[in-house]
Amino acid sequence: MTELLAPPDVEVGVVGVLRDALPDARVGTRYPSSSPEPPLVVRVSAVGGQAPRHLVLVEPRVLVECWADDEGDAFGLAGRAHAHLSETQGQLHGMTFRKVLAQLPVNHPDVGRPGRFRFQFVATVYSRMEPLA
Repeated sequence: MTELLAPPDVEVGVVGVLRDALPDARVGTRYPSSSPEPPLVVRVSAVGGQAPRHLVLVEPRVLVECWADDEGDAFGLAGRAHAHLSETQGQLHGMTFRKVLAQLPVNHPDVGRPGRFRFQFVATVYSRMEPLA
């Protein structure tokens, strides 16, 4: 019987990388419901990707959203997230990062959060399928 392979949990992997790289920000898969809101927030969401091109290589995509009370701070946070994620390689946080290609951050106002600024980007994470436990 052949070993069954599954795509990695890209949200867990990317959140782990960005938590390590951005200790001044609240990083997760949900926007925090705490009041007051943290000054810097990063939310990571899986948004699809490519099926395996080969037996083991997958290309999941993530949306990285970065909020702050100041437009410059939001852009700066997105820039730091982009830089760290783009340089990520190796076995980290339960997945193999072969390379990451990230689009440039764009200003994407969040009408549901007045007074907060949001920049976001999409990144493709080239990774390996993982054996099912």
